[in-house]
Amino acid sequence: MRKLSLIFLFFCIFLGACQSSPSVDSSESIPSPQQNPEVKTVKLKIFAMTCTGCPDKVQSILEKCHGVQSVNIDAIEKTATVVGDLSVDENELVLALDSSQRYSGLIID
Repeated sequence: MRKLSLIFLFFCIFLGACQSSPSVDSSESIPSPQQNPEVKTVKLKIFAMTCTGCPDKVQSILEKCHGVQSVNIDAIEKTATVVGDLSVDENELVLALDSSQRYSGLIID
């Protein structure tokens, strides 16, 4: 009976540990215009994303642009949401994609 109680106790502890939600550090969250008025968000339509590796490549290209803090790629909608400081230039983002000689972009937001 004692062995069964220990097994039950272990199971309850294990189950509780599995169901506990991890703590989220808000300092690592992606900044948004609502949180910080000095943040700029640009949405781009991306053309020529044809394979599963394309979103990573597009993200890498856009992250190299001046002032960019984060890039979120939606491979299904073929869009990129770029968040950065006020120095982010929409035209620089489009030119960076165009200069890759593989992708092109259009500002949609």
